[in-house]
This record gives sequence, C-alpha cells and structure tokens, in this order.
Amino acid sequence: MLQAAGHAGTLKADASQEGFILKPYDKVEAINYEALWSNKGDPLQEFVPRWGGTTEMQVGTAESGEVSTFMRIGNLLEEFDKPCVMDCKMGVRTFQEKEAANTKARPDLYKRLVELSPEFVSEEEHKAGAITKFKWTQSRDAASTSKKLGFRIDGIVCEHGARLKKKELDLYETKHEVMQALPRLLPLHFSTEGTKAAHNLEKVSLVKEILAQLEQIRKALEGSPFFKCREFVGSSLLFIVDSSHAKVYLIDLAKTECLPGGVAITHRGEWKMGNHEDGMLMGVDKLIDCWGANLKWLEEACETGVPSRSSRDQKERTSTMAGMDMQMSAYENQKKVLAMQLKENGIDTTSWGFGGAKNIEELFSEVHEEDAVTFEVAKDGRFMRVIDVIKAWILVDLPHCGTAALVEPKKRSKFGQDASWIDGTAQGKPLQKKVSSDQQWQDTISQAITERLGPSPEEQKELFEWQFNTYEVHDQIRLGTASDGYDGLWSKYRVHEIDIRVKDPCNPKLKLIGLPNGHEFMTMNAGPHSVFGHRQHAWKWQPIVQTGYVARAAGHLDDCAFVKQIFRDADLERTGKISKAQFVKCLSVLFPSWPDEDILTLFAASPSAANDCLSYTQFIEWVYSVDEVAV
Repeated sequence: MLQAAGHAGTLKADASQEGFILKPYDKVEAINYEALWSNKGDPLQEFVPRWGGTTEMQVGTAESGEVSTFMRIGNLLEEFDKPCVMDCKMGVRTFQEKEAANTKARPDLYKRLVELSPEFVSEEEHKAGAITKFKWTQSRDAASTSKKLGFRIDGIVCEHGARLKKKELDLYETKHEVMQALPRLLPLHFSTEGTKAAHNLEKVSLVKEILAQLEQIRKALEGSPFFKCREFVGSSLLFIVDSSHAKVYLIDLAKTECLPGGVAITHRGEWKMGNHEDGMLMGVDKLIDCWGANLKWLEEACETGVPSRSSRDQKERTSTMAGMDMQMSAYENQKKVLAMQLKENGIDTTSWGFGGAKNIEELFSEVHEEDAVTFEVAKDGRFMRVIDVIKAWILVDLPHCGTAALVEPKKRSKFGQDASWIDGTAQGKPLQKKVSSDQQWQDTISQAITERLGPSPEEQKELFEWQFNTYEVHDQIRLGTASDGYDGLWSKYRVHEIDIRVKDPCNPKLKLIGLPNGHEFMTMNAGPHSVFGHRQHAWKWQPIVQTGYVARAAGHLDDCAFVKQIFRDADLERTGKISKAQFVKCLSVLFPSWPDEDILTLFAASPSAANDCLSYTQFIEWVYSVDEVAV
C-alpha cells in the first residue's frame, strides 16, 4: 500500500504464508537471503525481513499466461497502524564497479542528468546527447548526499502520498537539508489529545527508538560474518513509524556481493575504483549524528518551548533547527486550518476515525499529500469535498458474447477474490483512478493503463482507440456515513468517463490480457520499491450487459460545449487560458489525423492568441462563427 521511493506503492499478501509479501525473484538477492538466514546467530538477522523461500504464481491468462517466480519476504508493515515510511539509500555509491564496463550510451539518462545536474555533463557528452549508466549513477551519487554523507533520502511517504516530492528530494545536497527533512517522517497526529509540548514528548520517544535501533544496527553490522565479507551496494535502511512505535530495517540485497579473494574493506573508507569500499557504516554513522541532533532539538523544545540557540556550531544549527520548527509548525497550522474550515461549515468530526469512518488525518493527506482533493460550497449551501476520477471502459467485440468490457472486482479481499467474482455473479468495475491536481484526465488514464495492464503510452497508441465522442463529465454526490467515508461530509466525484476500443484483439501484444478469446487474467501491479511487494489484480472480459455499462450521449465535434470541456480540462489553474503546447494537445485529441503544423497555423490565426497563450472561450466563439474553419 505504501511506497517510500517513487510513485504510489503496491502490496500483495501471500495467502500461503500469512505475514509475508511477494517480491519478484532476483537470483542474487535470493542467494543473499538464503546465506544470511542459514547462518544461525548472525546478529544482522534481527534487522532484515524474514525469509520464506520462493513460490511460483500464474500471471496472465490460464491458457497463455506465464508462471513467474517470487520471493517470500517478511511483511515489515504488519504490526503498524497507518505508518509513515522513509527509504534511505545507503553507501557512498549506488553502482557496482563492474557497471563501468557497460559503455552503452543512453539518451534518456543524458536528458535526466541535464535536468538534474548539468554541471556533470562534459562537452563531448553534450555533443553525443547520451551518457552511460555508469556516468549517470556516479554523477547522481556525487550530486546528492550519498558521496558526502554515505546515504541519501529516496522517499518519505504516509498512507496517502508523499510527504516530500521525489523531485524535491533529488535536489538535496547538504546535511542541513537532510536535517530539515528527517522530522517529516514523524506522525502529524497522535491518538491522544494534547498540547504541542505533549506531542513533542511523544516524538522524542519515537526518535529515541530510532536512534537506539540505528546503534543496534551498527553493532550488528560490525559483528556480522555475512556483512564482513561482502560489499553492500544499493541497499536501504527502511524507517517505519506510526504514532506508537518505530522500527528500522535493512532491505534490498540485490547488489550485495561477496568481496574478491584477499580484499577487505572498512565500510567507512573513501571509494576508489578497485578498492570495493561501499561507505555503508559511514552512512549509519551520519544518520545517527543527524537523528541525534533532531533529538536534542526536540528535547530542548519540550523543556523550554523553543530550542536552544547556543552551541558550538550556533549559526548552522540555529538555521537548521529554525527550518525544522517552521516545517512542523506549518503542518500544525495546516491541520488547524482544515479543522476550522470543517467546523465553520457545520461538519462535526467527533465521530470520525471510529468504525468504518475515515479520520481528519486521511482528509488532510488527500488535500496536502495526494494533492487530489479540493473543497467547494454548493448553491444549496452544502460544503463538499471535490475529487476528480477517471472511469475508462475498455471495450472489445468477442464472438461468443458480443461487446465485452474489461473489469476487476469492486472490492478486493485480503487473499484473493471472493466466490461471487469467481462464479461470475459479481458485477465488476472498469479501470478507475484518482486525478491529481497536476494531471489532466487523459494522462491519468494512460498512466493507469500502464500501471495496471502493462502497455506503455507508445504501445497504447497501437493497441487502443479512444472514443472521444463518448467522453462525458458528470458528478456523483454522496454523503459520508459512520461506516463509509467522512461522516457528515458531502463528497462530489467529478467523473471523467470515456470508452476505449481495442483496435485488433488478435494483436500478439494483447495476449497477456486475455485476448483474442476474452479469457480471465491476472496482473501484478509492480512499483519501484521492493519492501511492499506486488498487488495482484484479477481481470475479466465481461459482457457489457452484466457490467452496469450505460451508453452515453455522444459528444459531437459540432457541439461547442463538448469542445470547450476538452480545453477546460487542460486548464488546470482555471485561468481561462491555455498554452500553445496545451492547445496542440487538445486539438490532437479532437482531431487525431491533424498534423501539428496545421494546429499551430490555427493557433496563430486565432484573434485571442497572445504571448503563446490564448483564451479558449474566445477561440471557440471565433471558430464557431467562421465558416472556413471546419470543426
């Protein structure tokens, strides 16, 4: 459910052994787990996930799917209640020395490095427009805190989203920035009511737990036979915290390898090609230093109400602690503003968080972390939570049942699908996903297809045809209850619904999603962070008469309201204007056969175009009044 690094995470519980999750098989990592857990008494075992061996699972259809091997590793989240997690990538380097032998030049990595740290790109590489993976990882480590501190923060997320955006973390270069980021792991809410000082005491307790475990991990590493004879590259320390306790674990052993014969390393020394130093212990040392400074700040805040500003490193420490205090105060203020906003609009939150009702922290996360919820007051005075979602009906014509829609279960059970889904009596739901405020609905659909079904955006153009004449936006309004949602709060779901047709069911690329015969199939929704495993999705091609599908009134290109809605969806800031690039994208949606050159000519001809923007309302009025412009 959670993912500390990267986009939203996934979890696949292993029904055969409760307390484990499944992770795609990696030969090196499996060997390392086997070796570590077969060495009875190794002190490092206390701080790594339990090892449950391997298992095989069918992915795809029963007829044409593949049997994939997965590793069973301990579910580190099972004892936590709504935790926040932080992934710290450990060591002074995240690449193996043997990767230097790969000289393949990659334009995609060149582009990423130019965007992140252009100062590391040479003139020759600019001319070539490409760099090797080794150059990318080496530069990435040097630009971050990895080389300086022996670790970098790769992600901090709570149940509903990132506490810090990945793009922001990628820019961190100093200990000062890391010090300000670490408290973001700590809970924003505690189960008991109390003053800020009381909650600071609870945070002090959590930080002490973290520090104690870091010191224990350092001792375990120094005393581990497994650790002594290996270099650790690409491993992480995973911090897991909820309102009552904290744990730290060592994860990701896919690049951990035995040292060459006759080579010994300190795990703290400077790395040079050939010496195999990894900086793992250096990173643990620096993490202890950083968390220790945080603890001192919190303890001083508890004693005096404000942290002390007298120390040997007064200037740097005062600046760092002031920044941390500002960040924590900002969180508290945002929570107070949200609570006040609800109260002023007559929303009683005293029942929230009990039974099946959601709590105010979940709403706070939706607003400030998922960035997917806004509020509005309806004409009749009702205060509403507003959220955009996509609903994509992927349709295909099958010989045995006519038109069928791709659906999955409306509710997912812990260890698979219930009997009503298996026997076909349950009604499924089409592809659905929340739209974040920085996305257009079209991009969200494309992302969902890639995440849930596999085809990349480029492959989607080959496989599917979007039926834009079926696009419709409609509102679904529901009142939260004590057993579902936010009790007493109205929610308005702005649903972007569209049909997407399979172009050719016999295309071999569609084999793994049950075509051309319309077989049921399974997919594993994989995310970039290993600790949370994979989530299994069950899909079937169900006759549309069984799905609740309703044909929508077609939106025609001669309907200016329909066209205006396409432009409005691109106007994320609701300014009434769109950029030239957005204009091209919208017209490409409406007229897929039009070349970009013709669209740009139309843009330039519009009287409302100025400074590479135009008013789409004025543009539509102009277009529908000019006979020679066909729409």
